Amino acid sequence: MVEDTLCTALRGGDGSCTAGVQVANAPMARSSLEASLDQPASWHIKVVKKASVKGKIYVGVETVEKKGTVAMLIGTNWYHEDHVCSAVFYSSDGDICRGNQIVMSTGMGYGDGDVIGIQIVDRQLMFLKNGEPVGEPLANLKQWVRAAVQMHRPGDKLLLLRELAGPAAGKDIARTKVLKEEKEKAEEEAIRRREEAKRAHEAELLRREQAKKEAAQRALEEEQRRAEEEERRKKEEALERERAAELDRLRKERLEEEKRRLAELRRAKLAKEEAARKKAAEEQIKKVARSRGLVDEEPDPDAPNEAEIQDFMRNCLPLRLTAARQMGMGALPVASKVASMKVMLTPQQHYAVKKHLTEVKRAKKKAEHAEVETLQ
Repeated sequence: MVEDTLCTALRGGDGSCTAGVQVANAPMARSSLEASLDQPASWHIKVVKKASVKGKIYVGVETVEKKGTVAMLIGTNWYHEDHVCSAVFYSSDGDICRGNQIVMSTGMGYGDGDVIGIQIVDRQLMFLKNGEPVGEPLANLKQWVRAAVQMHRPGDKLLLLRELAGPAAGKDIARTKVLKEEKEKAEEEAIRRREEAKRAHEAELLRREQAKKEAAQRALEEEQRRAEEEERRKKEEALERERAAELDRLRKERLEEEKRRLAELRRAKLAKEEAARKKAAEEQIKKVARSRGLVDEEPDPDAPNEAEIQDFMRNCLPLRLTAARQMGMGALPVASKVASMKVMLTPQQHYAVKKHLTEVKRAKKKAEHAEVETLQ
């Protein structure tokens, strides 16, 4: 096959062995370019279609010692012990093999749309997937190499994009290296940007977390403030209730005190009235008793004594007796006898005389007191 050649598997085959004889039935194609290990060479083959998930595609090289010779028949399966030294290939499942020996398992399988590169540099073989090296370079190859492909399912399609040898291949490999370096730089830049984005994202997450913590702290402080305000309000309400209760208690005490005071006043008034009634009754009783001569009066400093009363009666009563005799009143003592006799008076008469003399004596004292004040 030459450049821009599309290879299509029209039938399936795996080059199986029957009774020790290998059957050449694996669809394959060889490049028309034979390259020496002494000069650079490169091939680019695109997987247009991989018809089956289970079926494999091999992209690799056949190696021979002499130019123009072939290592095996067309259709012979590379994955065989007879081709360990003549077939080196990159399998679609990611394995790099020499014949039936797996040299390395890269884990980098390929499929529709992938471009597989083959490069010969410094007598070493290197496989690439979409410009990315796959595995490690392989050495110990025979002098001449030719790119080839094997397909195992009908409908598999491969396209040879480019095949180069010599300086052109060197430029292609250099360009591939440049593209690789640019891609690595781009990847590094992408990694750097991803790292920056990651750091920015982490910083944003940290900021959000910090903001969330601050918000939670503010919410907690607000809740604490509200709780403190609620506690303070409850305390104030409790104090207000205590003050109201105290005021109510004081009001009740004042009312009780006022009731007691009014009751005391009423009792005092009643007692006073009762005392007045008792005193009036006692005075009346005393008055009646005095009028009947049953009790002695309390001593009065202005009241006359018995001698003063007798003197008054001896000096004043004769005139009264004379007047009474002249009026025809009999059985009266003579005036001359009155001075030498003790006048006997009834209680009523004795009280009247005593009261009269007391008033006279008090009037005399008052007159003397007024005269003293006038002289002063």
